[in-house]
Amino acid sequence: MTTERNDTSYADIDCDLLDVCPNELTLMNQPIELLEPKSAFIVVPPNQIPKGLAKKAEQNMMQSYTMFSRNMLEPKTQMDLKYNRVYKTQYAIVGVLSQLPESKHDIRTFNVDVLKHDNQTLILVIDGIYKEMPCDSNKENYLQFRRTFIFNIRNVDTMSHYSIAYEMFSVSFASPEKIKNSFQTPIRHLNQLSLIDPEKEDKDIIRGAFTHITQLKNSEAESRLQRHSWDLRKALSEFAYEYKNDFFNDECFMKSDLSDLSSVLDVDEID
Repeated sequence: MTTERNDTSYADIDCDLLDVCPNELTLMNQPIELLEPKSAFIVVPPNQIPKGLAKKAEQNMMQSYTMFSRNMLEPKTQMDLKYNRVYKTQYAIVGVLSQLPESKHDIRTFNVDVLKHDNQTLILVIDGIYKEMPCDSNKENYLQFRRTFIFNIRNVDTMSHYSIAYEMFSVSFASPEKIKNSFQTPIRHLNQLSLIDPEKEDKDIIRGAFTHITQLKNSEAESRLQRHSWDLRKALSEFAYEYKNDFFNDECFMKSDLSDLSSVLDVDEID
C-alpha cells in the first residue's frame, strides 16, 4: 500500500484495508504485495463454548481454524511444536488464508482502531462480523473476527510504502445480538441518516429531531419514521412533499402556527 507521505489520512488507510477484509469473496483476499517477505501470522480461535452450542458441534464448526492455530495444540505436543503454526513467509500466510472457508463480510459492522501511526510504524485493529458461506452439509455460521496488523513504513521521497510485518487473526462466535444486527437487507449506504434495529433511546432522539423540524405530533412523526425504517432524510422528504401538497390537517401538528415551515422545507435541499 502506497500513499503520499504528508497526505495520509486514517480514512484512506481504512479504505485500502477493506481489501484485507473483503465484503464478499474469502478471507484469502489478502494481496501478497501487502506482506513483508518474512511476515509473521498466527490464528487464534475461540477458547470458550457459547451457551446453547454442544461441544462437538463447536469443534466441528471451528476445525477449519484450529488446524492452523498455535494456541489450540494439544498440551503434550506443545513443547515439541512450539514454533509451529506461526507462519513466517508471504506464501505460507496466503496458503493458510486460501484454505479457510469461503466467507462474506458485512462492512457496516467494521470497527477500525489506529493504535499507533508514525513515520515508521502503523498498528491497526479491524474487527467485525462475517459469515461462512454454506456448503452442501453446513448451515451459515456467523463469526466475529479481529485482525491486528503491524505495518512497516518505508519512506521514499514523498511516498510512504506500507507492508504488513505481523498479523494476529482472532475469530470467535458472534453473539445473537450481533447476528441479528448484521447483514441487514437491503444494506444501507454508509452515509444514510438511518438506524439499524434502533434502541428506544435512539428512536427517541430521531423522533425528537423530526418533530422539532416538522412540528408534527409524536404519533404522526413516528409513523413516518417507521415507514422509512428510521431514515431521517427519507422521512423529511416525504413530509416536505405532503406539506407542499396540503395533505395535512391541523390535527396532525402540535400547534397551529406553521408559517415558518415553508421556508425550511425545500425538497431540493433535502439530500
